[in-house]
Amino acid sequence: MKKFFFPIAMLVMAALAYGQDSAQPPKDLSGFSGYAWGAGIEFVTNHMEGEDYDLISASCKDLWYRGKLLNEKLRLVYLFEDGMLTSGIWIFDDVDYESYWQVSEFLQNTYSTNVEMTVKGDDWIEAEMWPRGTNAQIVHNLDVEDDRHEVHYYYRSGEE
Repeated sequence: MKKFFFPIAMLVMAALAYGQDSAQPPKDLSGFSGYAWGAGIEFVTNHMEGEDYDLISASCKDLWYRGKLLNEKLRLVYLFEDGMLTSGIWIFDDVDYESYWQVSEFLQNTYSTNVEMTVKGDDWIEAEMWPRGTNAQIVHNLDVEDDRHEVHYYYRSGEE
């Protein structure tokens, strides 16, 4: 009986461990919208062709795409220096509090990080995040008066 118990117990533990690992979010959340900092402009362009985003404009310094995130229409902007990804922006069409809080909740759940929030008046909010284990600074803005709702990702060298 003992001969059968140990292999079965090992199989059950392995299955449970596999189930837990496969349910975990990806560990590397660095970079912007699925691309690592330093990714080349050609690499991003080639891979975005296969995604469900429409190219709006392209130059040697930026790529602009149209798409959706969290059922919100947006423009994705990949910014490059010397041909390498160094920053990115999500620019949302919806400029309202409901949209802002939905995106804010998504960011907090994704990165499990504290948020440093600043509120000015009734129409301006800024939240900054420095997620541990990444090399990004994330700034989430809502400016109703200027008709702007965006999330800006910045590369922080030396962080990880």
